[in-house]
Amino acid sequence: MIKLMFLIFTACRIINIHLFTNNGMSKGECLIDLESENDVREALKKANQYMGSRYIESKISIIVYFCLNLL
Repeated sequence: MIKLMFLIFTACRIINIHLFTNNGMSKGECLIDLESENDVREALKKANQYMGSRYIESKISIIVYFCLNLL
């Protein structure tokens, strides 16, 4: 899944990827920390698209939105 995230978000500078699991099994969801507001904008461009058989949902986190507004 991590390789797929880097492939999907190649235009974005990824700082960290947090994978969500349920009893050790991947839920197919993750939170990606991005370097800048421009990287967030690029990631949001991938929203509601398919990459192969994978459906991509990009949403901005409230925490990220709050931090960007502080800058």
